[in-house]
Amino acid sequence: MSTVKSPEEATARSARTAKQKRSQKREAQILAAAVKVFARDGIALARVSDIAKEADVPISSIYDYFQTKEELAYLVPVATFGEFFEEYERQCRRLRTANERLRKILILSTEFAEKNPDWARVLYLEVWPSVMVKDSRVRFAIDRYARMVVDLIREGAAGGEWPDHKDHYQLATIMVGAIGQAVITWLLYERPKSISKGIVPIVDRLMQLLKLPAES
Repeated sequence: MSTVKSPEEATARSARTAKQKRSQKREAQILAAAVKVFARDGIALARVSDIAKEADVPISSIYDYFQTKEELAYLVPVATFGEFFEEYERQCRRLRTANERLRKILILSTEFAEKNPDWARVLYLEVWPSVMVKDSRVRFAIDRYARMVVDLIREGAAGGEWPDHKDHYQLATIMVGAIGQAVITWLLYERPKSISKGIVPIVDRLMQLLKLPAES
């Protein structure tokens, strides 16, 4: 069977590809604008018209991609979490131990927040403490992060890097909670000035918890 396409088919395919690229660019443009507006005004007070103005698109374009403001708010943390996971995987390629990878994911959380302060404000001050985290897409992104911490704690115990404390979820909760609280304090009070540097002694202390004797 011949796979050679007619000029008309090639033109139609090229047009579809160009349309898809324009659509993806417009959606990313709207998401970037939404991050800024939600971080500035809060999700409850933000208006779709403000997001459209920030994105320099008609209001109707917002509704071409998102049915409601809340749906757009759900996708803000989800989209950027994907970038975080990709960056973590990239930086962990040469790390051999669970200890190194666990330190990396905890410190990278704050480095990523520092590089994306508007996103961090939306996630840590708006979405995470609210009922919106019940949305399956948001919950999956946050749960994936927590599961990665749990898996690293379990992996380190299995490899003899620290005692097996059995309740891996308890340790993960302490670690994730401490990092989250540190980011929130930084967002609200700008203390420390550099959260990615200020978090190092906190991570050192968290890692010491793993070295304690396992409970009976």
